[in-house]
Amino acid sequence: MTIVDQLNIFIENRPGQLRSFCETLRKGGINMRAILLPDSREAGVARLVVDDAELAIEVLKKARILAVKSPALAVETRNHPGALSDLAEMLAQGGVEIQYAYGAGQGDHATLILGVSDLERAQQILAT
Repeated sequence: MTIVDQLNIFIENRPGQLRSFCETLRKGGINMRAILLPDSREAGVARLVVDDAELAIEVLKKARILAVKSPALAVETRNHPGALSDLAEMLAQGGVEIQYAYGAGQGDHATLILGVSDLERAQQILAT
């Protein structure tokens, strides 16, 4: 598990918004590794993990797209029924709140991106 730089991008819920920032990243040579899109009628915050957060911020800024960097926890786990339940239980017992989560699994492995109330404590708990 590692702490990763996550980008937070304000996005209006209207046609073309997702395409706009995705195309900007593509033109800048930035690869998205994970994405969480809001489910909202008007606007929300898209969360992304990319291969180069600093360059992505510069590329987006030039396109007049505001991106703010924040830390998140990337957890590699085995891909099986109950994997997230087990992680959530460990964190809950340690007093750490999961504020949001996104990720995917393929084959035997999964990667989860977690926004948690206490990054350092979450790392301590999950390292045991």
